[in-house]
Amino acid sequence: MQENTLKDEVWYPDEKVCCLGKFKTLPWIKKQKKIAKLRLTADDGFFTVKMLEAIYAVTRALKGADSDKLNSEKKWLKRRFQNSAGLKKRGDSREKSGSSRM
Repeated sequence: MQENTLKDEVWYPDEKVCCLGKFKTLPWIKKQKKIAKLRLTADDGFFTVKMLEAIYAVTRALKGADSDKLNSEKKWLKRRFQNSAGLKKRGDSREKSGSSRM
């Protein structure tokens, strides 16, 4: 198994996580392990390497892309990046408003 061949593959949370020694230290494999602990099923969506790399924190609210919808990986990633950009903006405005109170 080569890492570059996995870029287009999908992984469902109820599938096994790779346990080969040379891959187990990859950040996205570690995220797979955390997601697997959530006990999600195929109904909760799939993940690709790109999607796993885009995840900052694994939480119970995490869901994958819908396999029944066209371009769902792209839509999932777009939504993910929009949400993270919104959080950064809100954090910036809180810092600015907090510093102006003093």
